[in-house]
Amino acid sequence: DEAHALEPVDGVFATDDLAGAEVADVGSRALVVGGPTALGVAGEALAKSLDSTGVKSTFCEYEGVTSAGATARFADKARELTCDVIVGVGGGRIMDLAKAIGLATRAAVIEVPTSIATCAACTPLSVMYTEEGGFESCLRFRREVDAVIVDFGVMATQPARLVAAGVLDAMAKHIEISNGVSAEGLMDEDVQRFCAYEYARTNRSLLERLGPVAYKDVASHRMTPALQS
Repeated sequence: DEAHALEPVDGVFATDDLAGAEVADVGSRALVVGGPTALGVAGEALAKSLDSTGVKSTFCEYEGVTSAGATARFADKARELTCDVIVGVGGGRIMDLAKAIGLATRAAVIEVPTSIATCAACTPLSVMYTEEGGFESCLRFRREVDAVIVDFGVMATQPARLVAAGVLDAMAKHIEISNGVSAEGLMDEDVQRFCAYEYARTNRSLLERLGPVAYKDVASHRMTPALQS
């Protein structure tokens, strides 16, 4: 089931080794925001890692949508606690919320995704919703997040359908950037678009080869090079 699927492999978390050091590089007081399932899985290891590097942390559980109201409430809390770094732990909604809070407070942002099915941890935007769950707007940022920490112990044991969703979403980027363009060449486009096209093309090729393997590995709850790639 979904809950069991989020249990770590052998109880090993990347957060034990990486999170505290990464957060300490950009701040000394962290506001950690996450969903109940995600914090139930990674919260304890994350708290220990932050404590080991002297980072003071406050954990907040949130199950709602990424809204302006939620952003304002958490931003007020971060300011009250003088937090200089926001840590998001969870799926796409929490990833987007952490980025929005970071924008509102001018704090650093570190993401700890627990779902492989979204690219929200690293994209420089947040999709915002009304309190009722309807689409409202899209916030676009001038800078990326400070770090993304991926724990393959979690990734290897989530539902395989999430792997399929994440692989297909990433592969679609090549189609999206190619839409309406017959050819992409360095002399035909600006350097930024050309590099984005080449990255998307290479990524699609790798996922076509490794995606099905990773799907089968996760279905068997195995952490393998294909999944890590």
